[in-house]
Amino acid sequence: MLTVEFDPVAHAYRVDGQPVASVTQALARAGYITAGDFYTEAGRRLGIQLHEVTERIDRRLRISDAMIVGIEGEVAAYRRFLNVNKPRYAAIEAMLAKRGIAGRADRIVRQWQGRPLTGVLELKRGSCAEWHGYQTAGYAFLCEQPITHRWCLHLRPDGTYRLMPHSSPMDRYKFLDAIYQERNRVRIFSRTGVFATNA
Repeated sequence: MLTVEFDPVAHAYRVDGQPVASVTQALARAGYITAGDFYTEAGRRLGIQLHEVTERIDRRLRISDAMIVGIEGEVAAYRRFLNVNKPRYAAIEAMLAKRGIAGRADRIVRQWQGRPLTGVLELKRGSCAEWHGYQTAGYAFLCEQPITHRWCLHLRPDGTYRLMPHSSPMDRYKFLDAIYQERNRVRIFSRTGVFATNA
């Protein structure tokens, strides 16, 4: 059983005490995420705020008006998504890891519209990007249980949402290529070899 630690300030992971790349860091270093794919600092803060509020919604915790200032539309969109699709989650903000790579999936789904399934759901502000599919493939790879569905849920300021299914087999290949490049990079700069194999 691997021990996973996460530093939210540095956005850094450790697995069994060793620093490892996150899913998105590995994708970025492999060139699959470019600088233009990242948003402004203000947008990043709003994204963190939205994740915190949606987590409170799913955990059925109290939400004050002050908590949703600036993201009212996105929160309304998430509530609308829940009402339409009625997902049930096996995990919320799930910490996932294998040797040398880690990540945190927004949601692990166990039921969708009343029927059982296993899926990864990623929440996003802003527009769709091709690398989002590589990201959900990475989380599916890190999950212990087989994942049959992957989605990216784009929440919009106008209160609407777009649910993007990810089904391309190439998503997994791109992610595995990013892992391969990351491990080669670590082998070059480290003598420990801790990233040489998966657990």
